[in-house]
Amino acid sequence: MLTLIPYTHICTLTWAGFESKNNYLAAEIINMDIVVLCGWLGAIMLLVAYSANLLGKVKNDSSLFLIPNIVGSALLIVNAYENNAYPFVIINMFWFLVSCFQLAKLGRKKANEL
Repeated sequence: MLTLIPYTHICTLTWAGFESKNNYLAAEIINMDIVVLCGWLGAIMLLVAYSANLLGKVKNDSSLFLIPNIVGSALLIVNAYENNAYPFVIINMFWFLVSCFQLAKLGRKKANEL
């Protein structure tokens, strides 16, 4: 039999008889919610930056493009790692490192202009 066990604003279905492990289940649910949230936020950040670049709203060598790429790919690394999706960890690590390299290059360029 399935029972509904509420946790403040989090609800989950669990098998009856696991009530002694409620705190552990709540921690797992909260952890999974954070991982899922990281994935969605990371994907949205990358897609918004990429779309803005394609539409000519931001240049690909601007901090408005690179910072969302760095943060978004970092969030997607967390999501992919926690879901054992290691090919996506590698892709996003590459995306993260290239964006960091470009941001550092942009910073050196602006420092030289001063």
